[in-house]
Amino acid sequence: MENNKNYKTLVWDRELLEKFWDYESQFPKNYFAYYGSDEIVKRLKQLVPLGSHIVDYGGGAGLMTEALLDAGFRVSFADHSPRSIVEVTRKYKDRPGFLGAYHVDDLNPLESSADVVIMIELIEHLYDEPLNLAVQQAGKMLGPSGKIFITTPNDEDLDEGQIYCPQCDHVRHQWQHVRKWDSDSLKKFLIEKNFDVESIDAVHMLDNIKTRGTLRLLINKFKKFVKIVTSSKPARLIAVVTKNR
Repeated sequence: MENNKNYKTLVWDRELLEKFWDYESQFPKNYFAYYGSDEIVKRLKQLVPLGSHIVDYGGGAGLMTEALLDAGFRVSFADHSPRSIVEVTRKYKDRPGFLGAYHVDDLNPLESSADVVIMIELIEHLYDEPLNLAVQQAGKMLGPSGKIFITTPNDEDLDEGQIYCPQCDHVRHQWQHVRKWDSDSLKKFLIEKNFDVESIDAVHMLDNIKTRGTLRLLINKFKKFVKIVTSSKPARLIAVVTKNR
């Protein structure tokens, strides 16, 4: 990631990450799943039957967990944000099909249990070490014939998302993205991590226009829709992988 005036790029450590995502978890509309959950659920229904166990890994504000429960899946939630874990537990502990919320450091109860582990808009946020750990953990949670379902921005221009903090005199990506992926780099990475790649598709994953919201919001969503469908480059990658047995 480059910047124009040689400002230092913020390096995210664990404390900063937990503070950032504890804060962001208060604002569900900032999460991709707020708009994209219906499309993701539709695709998951094509992969596995209702009632399957899905682990929402890196689930943030729990929006995908809610959508999956509504659809009839059994769901476990996993994240590194203590606030998110507390809030998701509070919201869904009495919902049929909710199997608990876990910190990513304590996933032993989920080993070999998942039909699908979803990683929705996650891998662009991770440096090498946590990225390697995340996919390793996802693999351990898969049961027989289990799959990992990944979404991430397609060939993102990280410079476009940079913002400047005048207090610390650093620049960072506004949504804490630290890397970009294209089809080739994602496939290469997953194969190196001993996964069989069933598919990697570059798609126009159209955001769901919710009926809730103001007219201004709907107009802005329509403008975004037009931009997406007229763009030559699909906005997202969707990968489905299994463990190399």
